[in-house]
Amino acid sequence: MKKCLFPFLFAIASLASNVGAQTPTTPAECYKRCTTLAFEDPELLNNPRFNKKLKEIQAQKKEETEPSKIAELDEDEKAEVEKMKGKLVKSCSKICKYEE
Repeated sequence: MKKCLFPFLFAIASLASNVGAQTPTTPAECYKRCTTLAFEDPELLNNPRFNKKLKEIQAQKKEETEPSKIAELDEDEKAEVEKMKGKLVKSCSKICKYEE
């Protein structure tokens, strides 16, 4: 089954319109705004798979009592956030035509 990228692409398009609606900027400033805005307001990400996975991990952490398992879940949560940041960085660099 193919994954639907529409929610992710819609979120990036929304970010682009927010970034683009402001006064013209350099590619570096556009990139900074694009990547910063998304993580200041997680609702802008609007990625159901990411949100679902994060909520599942957080729910498991609340129920877990074993410190080693909690640490493992912390790492899983960080990995999910890093994956999303990587996708965001890639998309923002394309939108702003900026290479970091």
